[in-house]
Amino acid sequence: MLGLGYANLQRTDKARRHLRRAMELGVRDADTVLGLAGVLRELGDLKGAVRVVDDVLALDPKQPKALRFKAWALRSLDKSDAALALLDGAIADGVWSPEISVMRSELLRQFRRFAESVEESNRLLDQPGLPSEMRRDGLHTLGLTYDAMGEYDLAFDAIARANAMLDDKEVLPIESFRKAWPKEVIDEIPESGETSRKPVFVIGMPRSGTTLTERILAAHPRVASVGESNAMTTLMRDRVAVDMTADAVRRVAEGYLDRMGMAKFDKVSRVVDKMPENYFFVPAILKALPGASIIHCTRDARDTCLSYFFQNFGGLQPWSRRITTAAKRYVQYRQLMEYWDEVLGPDILEDNYE
Repeated sequence: MLGLGYANLQRTDKARRHLRRAMELGVRDADTVLGLAGVLRELGDLKGAVRVVDDVLALDPKQPKALRFKAWALRSLDKSDAALALLDGAIADGVWSPEISVMRSELLRQFRRFAESVEESNRLLDQPGLPSEMRRDGLHTLGLTYDAMGEYDLAFDAIARANAMLDDKEVLPIESFRKAWPKEVIDEIPESGETSRKPVFVIGMPRSGTTLTERILAAHPRVASVGESNAMTTLMRDRVAVDMTADAVRRVAEGYLDRMGMAKFDKVSRVVDKMPENYFFVPAILKALPGASIIHCTRDARDTCLSYFFQNFGGLQPWSRRITTAAKRYVQYRQLMEYWDEVLGPDILEDNYE
């Protein structure tokens, strides 16, 4: 369906429009309705997402994916007690799924009911024929519960076992970026002429405080946030410095503002994009959007590396699955930011987590 396709491309406005239209035409299958709920979640309308999911549950009160999504949304709305009650009620009615089990274990951990959380995770992991993705999620959840209990060896073991279920990925040396973006070529890249000061890029390593910074900024009534947008990643795919002609720079600027739906943010002064790895594109951002602001979040290397080693990125961030490659990626990132500073000067605001 077109709406789900737009959702996969993170074209949230178009996805919302098409998915709502599908529902108006009577489409009520779980994928469509949950797709719309997911889009509303990305747009920050959690209450709207809950209302949409309730449409599914009105037709099928035992729909596992809808129950899990509603529990997640309730937790995000600071209604974790209602989320846990929802899942407990579903289990009492004979509804159980791996997704429900993982969410319930997370909620039990939140309420510091650690023994029950461990029991729920082990119940999941003991299931015969459990899909590998759910086994990985169960191990991650178990590891985080052990971490909260202060059982650090058990926590590290569970997380390492989860991460070992996926391949890691070697990290490119910094020289490859220097070759792709040499100073003499960057100096010749023209600015786009775009004057908008609305874009604010919050960059840095994952788990370095980008979300905290975004929330602080978005608390201001004149600031909006789009979360982690892949707009710049898409626009800069396969581009290096020599590709950044005047026309290319203009297209990056126009494409970014269009993908972000910047025109709809007419009542705010700044719009935050907190995709951490936009740090790869600092020269392109400064050339295409010279009025934009860039905030660079930093954090102690040990805390950063351990934090994203413990984070369940699923199929993303393959370098985070081993401590060795996580450390290499951190070094690469620091070297790249130092190179951008050397080449571009102090056009970036530094924001230290500690």
